[in-house]
Formats: sequence, C-alpha cells, structure tokens
Amino acid sequence: MTKRPYDVEIRERFDLPQVAAEYVNRKNRLDNDRNRREMACIEAALTGVQPGSRVLDLPTGTGRLIPMLLRRGFEVIAADYSEHMLGQAQQYFSEGQSALTDEELSRVSFVRQDIMAIDLPDLSVDLSISNRLFHHYPTSELRQRALMELA
Repeated sequence: MTKRPYDVEIRERFDLPQVAAEYVNRKNRLDNDRNRREMACIEAALTGVQPGSRVLDLPTGTGRLIPMLLRRGFEVIAADYSEHMLGQAQQYFSEGQSALTDEELSRVSFVRQDIMAIDLPDLSVDLSISNRLFHHYPTSELRQRALMELA
C-alpha cells in the first residue's frame, strides 16, 4: 500500500464540513486570552504595513483574521484549500455577523487556494499571513515548500 503524501492528508483532514463547523463554533471566537494574545502579536508584526496593501490570508480558515485586516485598511484575499472553511467564512461575513461596514467588506475576496500550489501571479500581494498552519507539517521539507510557494 502506497502512503499518501502528508500534505494531502492535511488538506483532506481539514476539508470536511464538520471541521469547518467546529472552527466557527470554537476557534473563530475572539473572546479568549489565547486569541487576544495572538492578535496582538499579529498586529505588532503588521506595524508599518501601509493601508491599501494587498494581503493574502492563507489559510484563512473561517476568516478569524479578516476583520482585523480590513480595519487596518488592507485589501484581503481570504484563501483556503477547504471549500467548507471558505463557505463558513463567506456565510459569516455575508450575514452581517462581523460588524464590518459595506466598504470594509468590499475589500475582501474569497478564493480557494492550495498553499503548495498558489494560483496567483507572482508578486501580486504585498504580504502573506499563514497563521496556525506550519505546525501541521511534520518535516522541514514540507514547511520549506510552503514558504517557497508563499515567497
């Protein structure tokens, strides 16, 4: 029996409707200490990035970072391999649950992307964010492959 590549296993593990629903219910909430600390670190890393910059959020999951990125004035490409995660994110923002303005929401697009084969033109974004991803890749080769694709 041939073992499937680990990056394929990761994509398949997260591309399930029940996983996306769990993320919405448990991990997309910003009212806990871990999320507040994490957001503070991400915002600190964004210091000096100009409003209007085009930001790729891959994997976006269910869109947890999108409100913060839009409020900073960025154009956001919210991307994920999982159609279910993207669907949950789009539903959340289309139903007005995010308290974002129409102008802010006009600066986000949702696209399906695989971090191992990003289908965007080279140099088409100013910044990439890949939060809560690399710990899923058990080898430095997989992590390097993903980083090279982001670069």
